[in-house]
Amino acid sequence: DKRLSEYTEKHFERENIEIITNTRVKNVKQREVIVQHKGSNDLLSIPCSIILWATGIQSIPLINNLRETIDVNIQTNRTGLITDTYLRVKGIADHSIYAVGDCATVEQRKLVDYIKTLFEEADTVKDDALDLQEFRQLIESKVKEFPQFEIYQKNIENAFHNADKEQAGRLKFEHLHDILEKADKKLRAYPPTAQLALQQGDYVASLLNKMSTGDSSNLIQPFRFNYKGSLAYVGGDAAVIDFTGSPLLKIFNIKPLSGKGSYYLWKSFYFTEMFTMRTKCLLAFDWIKLKLFGRDISRY
Repeated sequence: DKRLSEYTEKHFERENIEIITNTRVKNVKQREVIVQHKGSNDLLSIPCSIILWATGIQSIPLINNLRETIDVNIQTNRTGLITDTYLRVKGIADHSIYAVGDCATVEQRKLVDYIKTLFEEADTVKDDALDLQEFRQLIESKVKEFPQFEIYQKNIENAFHNADKEQAGRLKFEHLHDILEKADKKLRAYPPTAQLALQQGDYVASLLNKMSTGDSSNLIQPFRFNYKGSLAYVGGDAAVIDFTGSPLLKIFNIKPLSGKGSYYLWKSFYFTEMFTMRTKCLLAFDWIKLKLFGRDISRY
């Protein structure tokens, strides 16, 4: 949320942290960092003594070896393994390898790639057009398979009439193409967060349990990420919480939160996520020790 970005920027200023945006690091030297501002050919030197680089992730050798073994022309993502919507690694014929978390990139299917099949299935009377009822049935029957249909699910009639430019009460093939193309633009890659990895792990565990009993008929739906919101600690006993896109926002109308109150909510969330009482006690003890004695940086 823009308000959280503005709050964080002002908070960093109060903490004497200078932010440089639209800037690319060109070179890192012993006593300086060379950067280049966007739209400029000039190079700027920033004197420094310690550099902490905390940008991006890199695949471990196991993932790189798997990519090469499968085929780099199939596994084209250099940061992780491409999976289908069932989290099965692409390029494995027997679907015996699954990938979750940071090492996986879910390849979400685009509607326009299946438009011919979708149109023919929805056109039940075979008149080369879709009426409102046929369009409604298409949305409702395919929304679980193609999550991008959700943008039309709440107001199907409005979407139908907006696409029906001739106001003929029928959608032709090209009209449906425009609708599906617009829906595909709403697709976003899943965020590399712990809540995504946790949900993916639960999904694969349930799938494997079903397979072990010889019954996977109850788990035929592809993986769906249930976004619950984002939390970030920004230093100085302050945090930001964003529920944009989360069901909690729709139910309780919770606005973005920031400040010390969000900091304690952030801590309570991580405390409740600890699996055992032992880890909860250790975490609580670490927090108390930090408050009493400060952070020990002598070993870093």
